[in-house]
Amino acid sequence: MLISIVLVLISIIRNINFYFDATRISTVLQNDMNEFDLDKMRERLEAEIIRQRRSMTEVSLSAGYSKSYVRNIIKRDQIPSVDRLHAICEELKVSMSWVMYGLNLPPESSEIFDLLEKDPKRFYALLELARPQT
Repeated sequence: MLISIVLVLISIIRNINFYFDATRISTVLQNDMNEFDLDKMRERLEAEIIRQRRSMTEVSLSAGYSKSYVRNIIKRDQIPSVDRLHAICEELKVSMSWVMYGLNLPPESSEIFDLLEKDPKRFYALLELARPQT
């Protein structure tokens, strides 16, 4: 199970060219727009807000941003930074992988991301473990 989680995480990291800083999603995803659909991300974000019976304004303010921030992402084609999207996902209690790709990863995956973010050397060690032996 852990190996499959690691492989999914590595796949996600590779697909979005994940950097451990708050670069803009548009920059991060320039190399592989076939894998990521910004409109679908917006649809999932909006659907989750509706499912929770919350307003875009409420989510924006609760995440610590201006009252129109989430509305601008969903309705006005604003592209959020990774750290801001993460804060919105935290507020909604959904994973970024689900919002961005529609992938539901187990709760343990966020722990792995946290470890990788704190120590990129662990990322490379994990990547080395997951690579097939030749």
